[in-house]
Amino acid sequence: MKAFKTMHRKISRANRKQLGQVIIVFVATLIRATYVSAAEVTIALPAKSFQQIIFPLALERGYMKEEGIDIKITFMEPTPSIQALVADSIQLTAAGGSALVAIARGGIPVKVVFAVNDRV
Repeated sequence: MKAFKTMHRKISRANRKQLGQVIIVFVATLIRATYVSAAEVTIALPAKSFQQIIFPLALERGYMKEEGIDIKITFMEPTPSIQALVADSIQLTAAGGSALVAIARGGIPVKVVFAVNDRV
């Protein structure tokens, strides 16, 4: 958690947009997790960065526990995290929007909740 505490206080417009995107994905995951009746939700993050700060922050402050969600965070590179998602070892990955869109188009049973791409 120390890495997150040393982040810069100034947030650029692009970073705010990315943070908003992460929050949207996170809320969608919470909605899904709520319907699974407080099941364990494992989230794979590609790096300890500002764009993913919402997940460790929510875990640290106990927001998920208050909602009856047992959240686990793991740090994993994008390709293995997508493989784990397809294998149902994790429920959410914050990795590679374009890669997820490509595998979803290929018939793999994965739903892309939110992805920002210039082109697919």
